[in-house]
Amino acid sequence: MIPFLILLVLEGIPLLHLEFAIGQRLRKGSVGVWRSISPYLTGVGSVVPWFSTNSPLFMTSSTGLLLSCKLSSIYDPCLQTTHHILYSHKHHE
Repeated sequence: MIPFLILLVLEGIPLLHLEFAIGQRLRKGSVGVWRSISPYLTGVGSVVPWFSTNSPLFMTSSTGLLLSCKLSSIYDPCLQTTHHILYSHKHHE
């Protein structure tokens, strides 16, 4: 978590401000900004909308899967027995 925050402050936020400043100056969107810097960087602008769309979808799906597994372990006696066997040593001390 700490390296992520360091890189966010040192790279992410300055790049975001750079993209905003160049986009306002050239009156272009994210793809046009990176294309004007270099044609090879067009993919950077193309990935931003894709990532911002798919990231919440992934997080929603993984949260739903986690909740589904948690609820099934509450109501399934087999999973409760397994849980009891795995953690019963803590109660016998």
